[in-house]
Parts: sequence; C-alpha cells; structure tokens
Amino acid sequence: MTLTFVWRPIPGAGRHAFPVAALKLAGDAKATAYCRAEADAAQLHDRSEMDWICETTCAACWKALSARE
Repeated sequence: MTLTFVWRPIPGAGRHAFPVAALKLAGDAKATAYCRAEADAAQLHDRSEMDWICETTCAACWKALSARE
C-alpha cells in the first residue's frame, strides 16, 4: 500500500490532510488540503507536539478521505 496523504497541523487552522506531494513543494508555494483549504508549504514541516495537540482534525478532510475508495 502506498501512502497517498499526510495529516499536518496548521496553527490556527486545524489539522488537515494533504497529498504526499505537498511535502515536496517549495516553501513559498501553496499546498491544498483535501477540503480545499490552502496553506503555505513551509507550514507543513517541523510542526511541534503542541501543534498536534492543540489543532483539531478537519472534518471536511476526514469526509473527503473516507469517501475515496
């Protein structure tokens, strides 16, 4: 099984699911989550444990992923 998405907390915006390819974007590029939320690619890296604890999971990303086959 190939990993196709990753969850990443975005401070102040929640924990979103992004395609794996988003991790390879340049820092100034925009990454689009499965719920269509956008974040700077640089925000996907080096998240702290507090970021993971404080941000809630995006329900729209969860639903989008669960609807996939």
